[in-house]
Amino acid sequence: MPRAFVSKKNSSLSDLFTGLTDHCELEAMKGPWVNGAFVHASPESIATGKISGLTHKGNARWMGLYRRSVFWFQPFFGKDASDQPEKGETILVLWKSGGSYNLALTLSHGSTRAAFDTAGDSFTLMIDQDKGTHAESAEPVLFLARGKNPFSLIRGAMETCSNRFKTFRLREEKTAPEFVDYLGWCTWDAFYKDVSEAKVLKGLRSFSKAGLIPGFMIIDDGWQDVENFRMQSFDANKKFPDGLAPIIEKAKNMGVNLVGVWHTLQGYWQGTDAKGPLAKDYRIRVKRGRVDHFKGWPEQYDATERDMVIAQDIHRFYQDYYTELRSQGVDMTKVDNQGMLEDFCGKTQPRVASYRAYQQAVQGAAATHFEGNLLHCMCNSNDIAFHYATASVWRNSDDFYPDKTISKQGWHILCNGMNAFFSHTFAIPDWDMFQSYHESGLFHAAARAISGGPVYVSDKPGKQNFELIRKLCFDDGTAIRSAVPAVPTEDCLLVDCEHEAFPFKLQTYQDSIGILGVFHTLTRSDDAVEAQKVTGYWGLDDLSEYEGETCAVYSYKSGKIQTVKAGDKHSITLPELGFDILTASPIEHPDSGNEKLAVAPIGLTNKLHPSACMDGWGWSGKKTYGVALKGGGEFTFFSKSKPKSVRVDGADTKFDFDLKKKMGRVNVASDQQTLLEIGF
Repeated sequence: MPRAFVSKKNSSLSDLFTGLTDHCELEAMKGPWVNGAFVHASPESIATGKISGLTHKGNARWMGLYRRSVFWFQPFFGKDASDQPEKGETILVLWKSGGSYNLALTLSHGSTRAAFDTAGDSFTLMIDQDKGTHAESAEPVLFLARGKNPFSLIRGAMETCSNRFKTFRLREEKTAPEFVDYLGWCTWDAFYKDVSEAKVLKGLRSFSKAGLIPGFMIIDDGWQDVENFRMQSFDANKKFPDGLAPIIEKAKNMGVNLVGVWHTLQGYWQGTDAKGPLAKDYRIRVKRGRVDHFKGWPEQYDATERDMVIAQDIHRFYQDYYTELRSQGVDMTKVDNQGMLEDFCGKTQPRVASYRAYQQAVQGAAATHFEGNLLHCMCNSNDIAFHYATASVWRNSDDFYPDKTISKQGWHILCNGMNAFFSHTFAIPDWDMFQSYHESGLFHAAARAISGGPVYVSDKPGKQNFELIRKLCFDDGTAIRSAVPAVPTEDCLLVDCEHEAFPFKLQTYQDSIGILGVFHTLTRSDDAVEAQKVTGYWGLDDLSEYEGETCAVYSYKSGKIQTVKAGDKHSITLPELGFDILTASPIEHPDSGNEKLAVAPIGLTNKLHPSACMDGWGWSGKKTYGVALKGGGEFTFFSKSKPKSVRVDGADTKFDFDLKKKMGRVNVASDQQTLLEIGF
């Protein structure tokens, strides 16, 4: 596409940031979804490394996703341009003015990478250019957009960038890896670095004893051959005396479908040892000097030296590494510490080119050897997002921390939901593992159920809450999860639900059925004796993609169904760790137009995400309504009139129906795919 710059006076977006057009050119990008523009920084601005003194239009309240460390995004809510996070960098800014939403998205492409610095009393756009390169002309560093619908805005912005850069793909353009469809178990919070073959086997036996084997398993940090926080070889350490193959074979014989292992993007926390055996096969560069932002952190982060396989050798490194892992029976990897690559590069290695090479290497090797079963972790950076070409699953926030206070657990939900506003466009957001027996276990389980990401636990052997775990899966280890990632409702995008007494709402969909998750995420002040409740409202208008006028809404907490119309508002009050999952199912009449017959399927209500247990539904005749179920459980439905019969796979089945509540229930005993038919 030829460059078509729009001058300041005739560009409708040139005024989104005051001072921007003094240093940049705007290239208009118009489409049905948004009015957008690439912002090209001048060679002089790129050489200077920053554009200072920027104020967004209206100087209004804004939401930003910022990196408080090199690893993770989290939301920040500013009152105006002078209200900035204390540290880190902001990669996305969203605000509202004149009835429209405005978006500023920083870019990483070619040899240039940009982000907003959080220091000062205004926005400063910081621009990094790879060492050894020089901008001869203006380079794209920012994408600006304006539109009425914030979700169309971010999706359209990312689609435009994907079409232009050709370095990453949208989520819908990629195939989801197999492991996301299984319940998983990760060894991290169970054993931390003390993991061993014996402990993994003990954990699997505890699942087997309960009759529920996870479909995938990850052997986390602690299995590798390392010394001084550096990788020595591709082998397992002495805690796995005969390598990984024996425990993997045992796991698969017990019913685990996929076994994964953990490693960092650089090999181990401080890299691949430049003096070790692998240095004979790959060129390894030593970066010396501590990094300011890790001072005071544990030694694995606060290093005086870091050993990096150079970008020219990293493709071969990963092909060799994953060939060896696959020979041991490994099916997937969880790759950690990705955001720290910039600290391995320092000022002597090209940052953007190195990120690109490393991402192409790990994603390519995972596609070749593991059929794309790859989990990115500690990866929240636009350097990685804009190179997310074949990978699909993206750890969406900092860890679930079992030792954090109950009041802090809601922050994990809020952070994941807000981050998903961006990440759902190019990835399946992973909300991390959790522990089923934790005091906040049900709270976290509810969020994972509707998140759209993988569902996995990090339970210690013998402590699992299998009653809760079974609400998240079928007995064969298949996970029950949303078909699309959950994102915040529009009225929560610019509200700080960590510090303001407002319920945090998430929306997701199962075909024509809308799902609202409502959570208490208000953090208790340090001197508060009791937690404050939050009160707000919900309605069909919260579902931005819902098209129905009237539906039956099932509340997980109350177990009741109510008829709701578009425009209705319903109050909800939640205590600390409080939540509800509201399933909004359109009320359907048969094609004959018989108004007396009206049905809305809810799904299996003994599960946390009822509608995700259905494969399809609808009228199959003038007086028959069919539902394809993925498994067994308590099927619940709304009906205007009492059915004459319910058949499961052709056999008459007992059912309960309350005409006053217009609610029916059927116990489906089979745990296989089942056809249920409601006859009138």
